[in-house]
Amino acid sequence: SSIHSIDEEEFRYADLPTYTHAPWYPDCVAFKLPQYAQLVQFIKGFPKLRVLWCVRDPLDVVASMLSLKLPLSAGGEELSWALHPGCGRREIFNTFWSFDVDLRKKYAEHMQKYQRICFRQPAEISRYETVYAASLCWAIKNDIPLNYNDKEIGYLAVKYERLVTDPRDEIASVLSYIGTDWDENVLRHHKLHSGLSIGKTENTRQIDKSSIGRGRQLLNASECEQVAETCRPVAEKWGYMT
Repeated sequence: SSIHSIDEEEFRYADLPTYTHAPWYPDCVAFKLPQYAQLVQFIKGFPKLRVLWCVRDPLDVVASMLSLKLPLSAGGEELSWALHPGCGRREIFNTFWSFDVDLRKKYAEHMQKYQRICFRQPAEISRYETVYAASLCWAIKNDIPLNYNDKEIGYLAVKYERLVTDPRDEIASVLSYIGTDWDENVLRHHKLHSGLSIGKTENTRQIDKSSIGRGRQLLNASECEQVAETCRPVAEKWGYMT
């Protein structure tokens, strides 16, 4: 069966009944909505829900966040994704306030530090502080699904490293989980699509392993230590930094 994907920039909450019930949409509609991941009741409202949680080595993610900078306004100063008001900053604060009391206590000191960084002018924010912000973003976001089971939400973890190392088997597992048949075209996306996706991802780039370990190449020892200190409590639960 075919799959129709709806990215976060296209998604409109008011159109949800159309996405899920209109006859012109296929049986399987895939939503990429990381900014809604913490909204448990919202997620549970999707019919025949199948959650795919994509996770990647925090060092590599932090390095990626550092390289992704977006303007604060048209022609204005650029800011790292992890600190940008419309990106990481929004997701970090929304996730924090969606947590229960115990989880908010766990991140309280981190949030105070993060908030102090956010109040400063972009030119005043150091690289070390940007690394910290990106590390906090990884940790707080990847803490979300660890609490899904308590909320009766099942999910399949899709590790980036497995996906790019053995794409056929990993994608086959994903398709089996969502109840969709295998199609060879899933390995030919680079020939079927063009342009850029969110995060400046090149749609014509074939699946490859070249970005594994990128964080250790781009971050110095002190920065790697900072990432580990912030992310390890969550990372170890995902099999990283053990």
